[in-house]
Amino acid sequence: MKKSLLLTPILCVLLLSACEKSSETVPETPLTQQPIERLILDDAALSADAHHTNHAEIFGTYVTDFNNNINREILAGIDSVQQHALDGGTYFIGIRANPPESPVFYQLQLFGQPLLEVPRQSSYCSGSTYSAFIEAMNIHFPNGKTRLSAERFEALRMQEPNGARREDGIKFWGHWNADGFGNHFALVQYSGMGETVTPITARPGDFLNISWKNGGGHSVIFLGWAIQDGDKK
Repeated sequence: MKKSLLLTPILCVLLLSACEKSSETVPETPLTQQPIERLILDDAALSADAHHTNHAEIFGTYVTDFNNNINREILAGIDSVQQHALDGGTYFIGIRANPPESPVFYQLQLFGQPLLEVPRQSSYCSGSTYSAFIEAMNIHFPNGKTRLSAERFEALRMQEPNGARREDGIKFWGHWNADGFGNHFALVQYSGMGETVTPITARPGDFLNISWKNGGGHSVIFLGWAIQDGDKK
C-alpha cells in the first residue's frame, strides 16, 4: 500500500533558527493537541473547479482553530501559485535536457529575491508544492528580507549561482526535491522546521509525500478526505 508522511510546517522557525542539520531518524510522535478525527470535506468544498484560486477561502474554514494562521497561509500560497498558472502549461522532468527541467513556470521570489531563472515554461510536483511554501513565507513575513541571511537565502535557492541544476539532497530545495519523502527531508530532517503528523490529524495546508512501490514519489498538499460511494478516499 502507499506510504505517506504528512507535515505541518512551522514557518516562524526558518528566519530565526533554521540551520543545516539532519537526522537519520523520522520522528514518530505527532503534534500534540490536534483533532483526533479525519477531516471529511463537505460537498461545497468538493464542488470547486479543478484549477480555482479559492483554496484559502474554501479550505481555510477547516483550519480556523488549527495551528494558528500557518495552514491558511499555505492555502493562500497555493492560490498565489495558481494565479501564475499558464493556460495549457506543461509538466516536464528532464534532468539532462537542454535547457534543463524547470521546477516552476514563473520566476519565484522570496522577499523580492528570485530563487531561480526559469529555464522553460514547465513545472512538476515538488516545484509546485515548494512554490506554495515560498509564497506562504512571503505572506507570513512581509518584512522578511531584513531578517533573512545570505546563507539561508542561498540554502533556499532552486539553482546553483551559475544557473546549473541544484542536485537532489543539496541544501533545503535539494532535500525538498529529492526522491522519496522530499517534504519530510527538508522540513523535518534537514531544517527542523516541521513535525510529522498522522493522516487522521492532517488538515488543509499540510504537506504530503506519496511513495510508490516502484520507487517514485509525488509531492502534494493535503486538502482533506472525501467520501465517495460510501468509502473514504
